[in-house]
Amino acid sequence: MRRKWSKVEDAFMRENYPNRATAEMAFVLNRSLTATYRRAAQLGLTKSVEFKAALLAKAGSALKEAGKATRLKPGLVPWNKGKPYQPRGRSLVTQFKPGQMPHTWRPVGTRRVTKEGYVEEKVADTGDTGADYVPVHHLVWTAAGNPPVPKGHALVFRDGDNRNFALENLELITRRELMARNSVHNYGPEMSRVVQLRGVISRKLNQHRRKGTP
Repeated sequence: MRRKWSKVEDAFMRENYPNRATAEMAFVLNRSLTATYRRAAQLGLTKSVEFKAALLAKAGSALKEAGKATRLKPGLVPWNKGKPYQPRGRSLVTQFKPGQMPHTWRPVGTRRVTKEGYVEEKVADTGDTGADYVPVHHLVWTAAGNPPVPKGHALVFRDGDNRNFALENLELITRRELMARNSVHNYGPEMSRVVQLRGVISRKLNQHRRKGTP
């Protein structure tokens, strides 16, 4: 049978639990630690802020003292100071030699194909593969004297063949127009061609307006 808590014990708990260790309370009351915690919860008792702060300070002090044994002493000289590193075992075979390049390195001019199927060419060797490689059709576009593709635009292939890098097959359109084209592709090539022609006509009209042509 569980021993019921008396009013005297509860009064003792309310007066002392907030500022005394629970293990000490359990010993004085001749209760188990678990029973003491449980009764405190039932009575809605918690440790005081001051008691918690004292515990944290005590724990921090104990950690500080424990670390003294392994702490470097002032003036202590490391055992390997001034000694050159001497590789051993397999590290002699696998370590990089001076001037050696990783096996994934490729020279400038190397071409690769992205997951989307676009061909890119390496134009620099900075180590940033995202910046070192440029789509080939972009290189063709700028080599013809055109400015780089501006933000919010896309350079597309008129015939849909992303390996046809002929300048006349490249077309600069807005991302919004590209999204519209990709949407109408679901309705067949005829509708796609209509949207493409509409874009061409709109651009021609805009050019005439800018030049003041009636």
